[in-house]
Order: sequence, then structure tokens, then C-alpha cells
Amino acid sequence: MTISKPEQIQVANHLTDMAEIIKSTAKSHKVYGHISKMHSGPAIITFTFDVKAGTPKARVTQLDVWLARALVVLSMRITKDLSRRDRYLLEVQNRRHQTPQLSDLTAHPKFEKAGQGAMILGVDVEDKPVILHMTDMPHLFVAGNNNQEKEQLINGMISTLLMSSEPSSIKLLLINPKTSGLCVYRDSPYLFAPIISNVEKAVVWLQWLDAEIVIRTQQMTDWEEQTDVKRKKRIPFAQPIILVVINELADLMVEAGEMVSRVVERITKNGGSVGVHLIATTQCPSDSVIPGVFRDGSVARFVFQTSSRTESKIALGSDGAEKLLGVGDGYFRLAGDENITRVYALCRM
Repeated sequence: MTISKPEQIQVANHLTDMAEIIKSTAKSHKVYGHISKMHSGPAIITFTFDVKAGTPKARVTQLDVWLARALVVLSMRITKDLSRRDRYLLEVQNRRHQTPQLSDLTAHPKFEKAGQGAMILGVDVEDKPVILHMTDMPHLFVAGNNNQEKEQLINGMISTLLMSSEPSSIKLLLINPKTSGLCVYRDSPYLFAPIISNVEKAVVWLQWLDAEIVIRTQQMTDWEEQTDVKRKKRIPFAQPIILVVINELADLMVEAGEMVSRVVERITKNGGSVGVHLIATTQCPSDSVIPGVFRDGSVARFVFQTSSRTESKIALGSDGAEKLLGVGDGYFRLAGDENITRVYALCRM
């Protein structure tokens, strides 16, 4: 979002004042250093804090409570910058936060070059679009206390995915028990079947997906075993991508937990290689309702604010989500990746 020059000057002065508060507060707790870089994002203001060589890490990270009080914000996060010794990143709530708009991000050159299968999650702390490709995902687990945030993220991802795809190449299977968050797609030509709104039908369709993956896997094996190269070029192995979205997985787990858990595990293990991808959301990230596959790091995860540190560890594999701001502010983690990216989810407008 473009701002005027007077507004830019005002923001710059505000950041300078905050930097001085950080420096003086840190000094009062015997942490000496300076701010080498600062950036005002849509929800988070990021400061790069270079401290005096040899300063204990614990002394720096324990400043979060004192700095939050001094800056008059609800919370902040301090992490070690792995690129340089004695450098830390301070993420502070931006009280002037602005929601990124879908129209702005889809016009970004990065998305235009991404091609089919790309989805926009939102923007990072530097206002750059965060784009996820289905082949990189290939499955995603979304958790957080606020249903509106999760629906905002899912709608944005689906909308951007469909923008560059033909209905013949991507199909949606939407499982939406007890909520109405995905009803905007009820007349979409991309729907593989009418939106599934009850648990019994959801179980049937999950079992069908399980069988479909087996069929596709065998078809791919048969195709790969063909020795006629010319025939392969003439008849390539091509199936439409099926994106399965389960909006509130806990509802299914309560009524058919064992079966759902087995099918979800097989989808996440074998589906991605044959074009079957899964996005599942929940408001209740607890051990009792979350299949183990969503906790072992083999699935990408996007976590909004959780009610406790325990929920954060279950959903994200790390604490910290309990300190998120609750205004579209979330953490994203690719499967098998230790790095966590702070993302502000876009608004579907």
C-alpha cells in the first residue's frame, strides 16, 4: 500500500523514537547495542539489534517483557539472527497495522511469474508477498483460535490458486461441517462435488480419496514402466489436481477419529506425488484431535494465535504462537524446515 511523503516522514520519526526507547531500555538491563536496521510492516515493526560482543543470549531474549512495557505494546518477540553473531531481530506490534489486499498482491511480479499451482499466503514482515506452490507444500495444516483468521487465509489461498488455473486442471473438494466459511465456492466450476457439510458424507469422500490415490499411483507406475518413449510423449501421465480442504478437522475426529486419522495419514504420505493435496484447519490444536502426521514435521503448518504455549507446541512444533497478535498475524513453517516465517494473512478483497 502506497503512503504519502508526509506519512513516510511521520513513520520514520516514529521508528527512530522507538529505536531510542529500545536502546535505553536495553542499556538499563545491562544490554548494550544499537539498532542497525528497522522496517515498518503491515502488522509488525522489525528492528535489527546488534549487541555488544559476548552478551549472553538469555540476557537479550529476556528483555521482551521490559521492552513491550516500554513501547506500550501487548507483546513482542526477540529471536537470534543466525546470519551474524550478536545480532537479534525484534518484532514489535505495529499499532497502525494495515491489512494487505488481494488485488495488490496478485499484481505483484513475483506472483505473476509463479505460474499454475501458486497460492498467496499473505505478506512477510517486510511487506513482500509470501507465495506457496502446491508442489512445495504439498499439504498444509492451519490452526488458531479465531475461525475468521483461518477462513481469511484459506479463501485467499484458494482464490489465488484458481486465478491462474483452468477448471479442467484443478478441482476442489471442500469438506465444511458445521460452518459456512467456504460457501462462496458453492457455484464454482472448480468444484469436484457439492460442498460436503456433514460428517457422514465427509467420511465417504475421504475413503474415496484414499482409493483414488491408490488408482493414480498404479496408473503412474504403469506409465513409468512403458518402454516406448514416443508413446510417453504422445500420452503423458496427466490427472487434474484435487485440492481437499477440511474446514475444522476436530469435528471429523470427534465422530470418526480413527478412520479419519488413517486416511489423512495416507493422503499426506502418498497423495502429493499423484496430485492430491490436503489443507486441514482446526480451532482446537490438541493431542486428542490432531493426527500425529500434523505434529511430526512432515506437513507444512500455518498457525495463528493460540490460547496457550502447549497448543503452540502441538500446532507449530515450537512455542511463540501464544504471543501472536490475533489480527491475521501468523507463523508459517514448511514441511521438514526448522525456519519459521512470520506472515500476515491477506484479506480476500
